[in-house]
Amino acid sequence: MTIYHGIVRGNLVVLPEGVRLEEGLRVEVRTLSQDYALTDEDQREEEFRERLVATGLLKENKRVSRQAPDGDHTPIQVEGKPLSQTIIEERR
Repeated sequence: MTIYHGIVRGNLVVLPEGVRLEEGLRVEVRTLSQDYALTDEDQREEEFRERLVATGLLKENKRVSRQAPDGDHTPIQVEGKPLSQTIIEERR
């Protein structure tokens, strides 16, 4: 099964450029929540990723959530020199 992502325009599902489906092919359409709606820039990136998958340069097109993960992400204080300094020293 191959998954394509499209956008509804004029009550038609518009697929990324270059996607051709076989005449009579049965398809399933699922709507995504508004939180998952793509901006024009996101849509262009999505189409680009689909082309990479179609040409075999990308194994699969995984969607990445842009929502902040749950939990407390308050920075903590650590003793010693900064991590960035340690990384620089180890690379030398």
